[in-house]
Amino acid sequence: MVPAARNMAERVPALPLNAAISAIVDACLSADEHDWVVLLDDAGRPVRLVQRAALLRAEEYEFRVVTVPDVSSLDQVARAAMARPRPAQLRPLVCCDDDGRFYGLLRMERLLESLAAERAID
Repeated sequence: MVPAARNMAERVPALPLNAAISAIVDACLSADEHDWVVLLDDAGRPVRLVQRAALLRAEEYEFRVVTVPDVSSLDQVARAAMARPRPAQLRPLVCCDDDGRFYGLLRMERLLESLAAERAID
């Protein structure tokens, strides 16, 4: 069985932490679904999240990354999401492999859909 975190994670653009703002804007605008970009350190570990909408509105656009292991269960992902401060609770989580490297983005919409589907089966 594939762990929930790995199953829900989606690929999004990832750039080096020191990427030029022009590269970040280009990544955000390269496709409609690129509403988040992940910035990585030299080892491929996620450091910051960039939100396209905030960037385009000239608001604070970089946010702290909250990670979950790719082997996390649905309940573990939900607990990690809710453990964040209220303003951050709707931001995506970042899924990482055993070495802490970026695997994918976990959107709260997908988490809610997965929780609803699991509860409907019970």
